[in-house]
Amino acid sequence: MQPAEMLRVAILELWGRGRAELVEQLYAPDVVDHNPVPGQRPGHDGLRDVLAAFHTAFPDLTMDLHGTTGDAESAADWWTFRGTHTGPLFGLAPTGRRVAFGGMDAVRVRNGLITELWHVEDNAALLGQLGVTSLQMMDDRHTNT
Repeated sequence: MQPAEMLRVAILELWGRGRAELVEQLYAPDVVDHNPVPGQRPGHDGLRDVLAAFHTAFPDLTMDLHGTTGDAESAADWWTFRGTHTGPLFGLAPTGRRVAFGGMDAVRVRNGLITELWHVEDNAALLGQLGVTSLQMMDDRHTNT
């Protein structure tokens, strides 16, 4: 599978449908996430943890993949995440609010598996839509759980 196709599967199937079993098929066991969430474990466990956290917080989440590009060793994508916040998210209590925010990923692939992952999300849009008005408030919620 080419890197751009791997990202398509990661966004639409792994993230969009919550198919955690794809982590092992797409990512090397020692994959490096260059932009982990605070406290994220390394490798497959960390990816599964973050996936579970978002699917718990947004059980109706959908992913719109707008495009991919790549070559034999790397790829990038851009997407929109949508969902309703009905479960806790990193210490933030459910708000019932519907959100939509965008993001991009870049990956490096070796021996048919993603070995490195860089990603950016519009976290300001996400937090604003959830009613988080200060980063200190979010930090307090995260550290008190």
